[in-house]
Amino acid sequence: MVMAGVDLSTVKEILGHKSIEMTLRYAHLSPKHKRKAVEKLDEFMQ
Repeated sequence: MVMAGVDLSTVKEILGHKSIEMTLRYAHLSPKHKRKAVEKLDEFMQ
C-alpha cells in the first residue's frame, strides 16, 4: 500500500497495528520506489 501512495498512518489503521513500528516492520520499499523518491527530492531541491 505504501508503494501505491498510501501514507503509513493510514496503513497502520487499516491493518489494525497498535504501533507505527509494527507497520514499519512490514513496509518494505523496493529499490525502484526508493530511487523515484530520491529523484523527487532532487527535483525539489533544484
